[in-house]
Amino acid sequence: MSKLVDFQVIYDSDRMPGVPSPHDIPIHELIGTAGMFGKHEIEVTAGKLVAFMQFKGRWTKFTLSELHSFYQRKGWNPDKMLAGLTGLWFNSHPLSPTWVESYPFLAFDFNGDCYVTDLFIKACMKK
Repeated sequence: MSKLVDFQVIYDSDRMPGVPSPHDIPIHELIGTAGMFGKHEIEVTAGKLVAFMQFKGRWTKFTLSELHSFYQRKGWNPDKMLAGLTGLWFNSHPLSPTWVESYPFLAFDFNGDCYVTDLFIKACMKK
């Protein structure tokens, strides 16, 4: 069952005082962020999303088409571009395979735009 979690949608970090810049988050394409997402593959996905936002210059809305194009330019597999960031994900660990519920790291509107939330930024910045 879903639990209620307080979060803030980041519409445009340039207009939101106190929101760290994507450039404040160190990333490495092979290891992702140094965050707290709970699985290496999700860290990599998060790191690539941070790289995309660094390319855009700030946290702002984006479409899946824009993210897909960015992945293609980088030579990354777009099939996994939101893996582990949009809800339930399967932890295939051989000793305890299970479904894991993630926090609302991303939000989508009815125009097809996607936004990161403050929970995503905080998870990326945890050491």
